[in-house]
Amino acid sequence: MTPTPGSSTSDRLRPSPIRVEACAERGDDLYTPSVVLAEVAPKFHRDHLAAPVAHRRMEQIAPMPSLAELDREVAWAAAEADPELRRWAKERSLEAPGLFDAIILGTARKLGAKVLTGDRHFEGLADTEWMG
Repeated sequence: MTPTPGSSTSDRLRPSPIRVEACAERGDDLYTPSVVLAEVAPKFHRDHLAAPVAHRRMEQIAPMPSLAELDREVAWAAAEADPELRRWAKERSLEAPGLFDAIILGTARKLGAKVLTGDRHFEGLADTEWMG
């Protein structure tokens, strides 16, 4: 559902085309949580991208039919996932995950999907297809 390894948000949000294509080829439904756009927008702004260019890049990350919106059910699923994700990170001596990570996991759980990622906060979770 969401992206690849790295320590910065921009690194984590650079999807691996090979893995994404493999998922699409096997018929998986692919979604991008809308909060991912909120993660990349500040990076694009810091990089001084013009709004039309940034919007095109966001469309590539999250084509509209695959955009999973944040709603009450996702918010509640994120609230339930947050303490679990924090414990998981602490057990692995990782920095505490942010709210966006909980929203991404909550989105996956609401959709009955897996998080396609290389973000270490998700590594080893049953809800994850690891790309690291």
